[in-house]
Amino acid sequence: MSKRDFVEEILGKHSRAGDGHLGHYTARISFLDGGIKRLADNLGHDKSEWLRYVPVEICASLEGYVRGILTRLIDAGTPYIERSRGFSEAIRNRFDVDLLFAIEAAKITVGDFVSHLLPISSLSDIVAHLSILLGADWKTQLKPHFAFFPSYARPEERQAVEIEATSAQVFSDIAESFRIRHIICHESGHVETGEVRMHELCTSANRFVSAVGSLVASLIDPTYGLRTTLDVNAYLADHLRKCEELMRSAYDRLASVEVLDLPDGTGFAAVQEKWQAFCDAQATFRYQQYIDGSIKTELSLREQIALTEARTADLHRAYFDWAMGDRSHSLYPPVSNRKKR
Repeated sequence: MSKRDFVEEILGKHSRAGDGHLGHYTARISFLDGGIKRLADNLGHDKSEWLRYVPVEICASLEGYVRGILTRLIDAGTPYIERSRGFSEAIRNRFDVDLLFAIEAAKITVGDFVSHLLPISSLSDIVAHLSILLGADWKTQLKPHFAFFPSYARPEERQAVEIEATSAQVFSDIAESFRIRHIICHESGHVETGEVRMHELCTSANRFVSAVGSLVASLIDPTYGLRTTLDVNAYLADHLRKCEELMRSAYDRLASVEVLDLPDGTGFAAVQEKWQAFCDAQATFRYQQYIDGSIKTELSLREQIALTEARTADLHRAYFDWAMGDRSHSLYPPVSNRKKR
């Protein structure tokens, strides 16, 4: 049996989901829910066979989303990366030199690697993995994030009852989605997949990912506890400045070992200038989408941060390729255009 290439598996998965892969999975569930009624209206009596696809897609999207959440937590550092030692049984004998090179070159992260190897085929798997990283019972930690309105909107006792009921329903429906998926995929057996029930499963899946996202943001997003938009924007502006410093450092390191500025304008120095122009234009586009909303500056800053972090990672990969003797990286100008030192 040939050896699995975990790096290629992970990179392939990322390329199929796109850069904002967490958003990809949440969007899939929403699109699925929106399509159920249209499917039922158009297919009539033939709808039952096609509705069997719904729990399969729900579970596929939940698996991808949870792996992304595990990655985010582990890559956030202390205390989550230390707690990931609890997954040692799953990754035992899976680490090799190729993985070390891939992590050093910023092609994948430790979180990518660990989450890729963990089994996620049931709600109990999800609960077990996230409980390890949180160092506490994950269900208990998650329940408050099922609140759809702030506590001042209704009496505290009433909201507590609603949270308990909502969380119980969501957990039950997620477990049911995995059960139905198993029957359909591994037994091809008959299960009830009525239109109303499939809509309920999608609704619970949407509530689930929303609550999980809120919980994780409260744990690792430094802006989560900030009270005003001005506070959030001040923090993000400072964070962007630090990201730009890291990018310049990565660029300078690469420039110290390669001739990157060519007289015909094809060198990497010119490319970097064009990238900066693209980054500014993309941030402006995001800003203009919300021209009348107070969130516009925050979205613009977050867009710049994401692009700058991605560019820094690309620069690190290019430097690593140089160190390994590989000049095929897309950041390099064509071989025929390079000047000799």
